[in-house]
Amino acid sequence: MGEGFFIFMVAIGIIALTAVLFGGWVMLSIGRFVGRMIGSMCGWNANPADTAQVCPRPGCRVSNPPQARFCRRCGQTLQRAEGPRMW
Repeated sequence: MGEGFFIFMVAIGIIALTAVLFGGWVMLSIGRFVGRMIGSMCGWNANPADTAQVCPRPGCRVSNPPQARFCRRCGQTLQRAEGPRMW
């Protein structure tokens, strides 16, 4: 009888711990989402150096990283904004 009660309590404890961790993760995710929404509405997240490059090819139009020289889907040469060269 005592062993069954102990196993039951351990199972309840594991379920409770899992629920608390999942609830914290959900709250953190919601908070990050709301923060990003507020930041994008206020313009806080805008960094011109980090803007993605869009492929100029009409059939592709995929978003590429800002440092990319070629499109990652079709291989088209990307137009780089003129600025100070780092290499």
